[in-house]
Amino acid sequence: MQLFPLSVARTARRGLSLDIICGDAGSDRATLAELLEMPAEGALILLLEGPGGSGGMLAMCPAMLAALIEVQTLGCVNTHPILPRRPTRTDAAMVSDWVDAMLIDLEDTLACHEDLTWVDGFRVSGHLVDTRPLALMLEDVAYQALCLTCDLAQAREGRIVLALPADGRGRKPKTDDPVEQSSGPADTDFGPQLAARVLAARAEVQASLLRLRLPLAELNGLRAGQLLPLPMAALDRIEILGIDGVSRAVGRLGQQGGQRAVRITQCEEVRAASADAAVALPALARAS
Repeated sequence: MQLFPLSVARTARRGLSLDIICGDAGSDRATLAELLEMPAEGALILLLEGPGGSGGMLAMCPAMLAALIEVQTLGCVNTHPILPRRPTRTDAAMVSDWVDAMLIDLEDTLACHEDLTWVDGFRVSGHLVDTRPLALMLEDVAYQALCLTCDLAQAREGRIVLALPADGRGRKPKTDDPVEQSSGPADTDFGPQLAARVLAARAEVQASLLRLRLPLAELNGLRAGQLLPLPMAALDRIEILGIDGVSRAVGRLGQQGGQRAVRITQCEEVRAASADAAVALPALARAS
């Protein structure tokens, strides 16, 4: 499954500020007996609980565990050799939130994919430092095992094994997604569909009353209570700026439902004024 590495790297970067470069995830069906041989020596084994009381596991090698702990405690991945030790309850607590976030991200990524049925709904429920209890704690069924090798901030190489029941007991993938349903000749509609989704996304806009220019010395000297005169401010010509800083429309300042509002009066695109168009301020009024 090629989306597993994406979720691992994305949640590590987003939640821990850790840069991980993942290789391809090897995917195999495995028996419970084969599953017990997959974790590396000294690995932390996190027990996962899913729909209908089903169980799975995520095992991370000592190097992967050390990187996740170090980036949270030291702010970076240490390059020193890893001393052999048994994973602790504290280790499990420090990485469980990241594992849950990664599983949630993987679910969201697979929302329209058939693999969702066996990935969906699993969260960390406990931990082990030895694979032997797994034989009693997990069902003797076929498992889908994903093995992933990771470059950890170019300082270490780590390995993760994710194993979940292959029969799949989670949600069914969404079937009302037009992009997923399209196939063959209908794929020609992908462009318009993508454009429609992008244009429907929320975007931040700003209403600009006036642009000012003043010496850096005066800018650095601003303090609470000081007055900024707006000599050319026009309440009937408020610029509406897009996220790129370009003026997209002009409006008039008003009120709606007890809140400040801008009524659009001119919709044609107006290119953002450069610094040359900024208003130079006279001497600033000082607070009394």
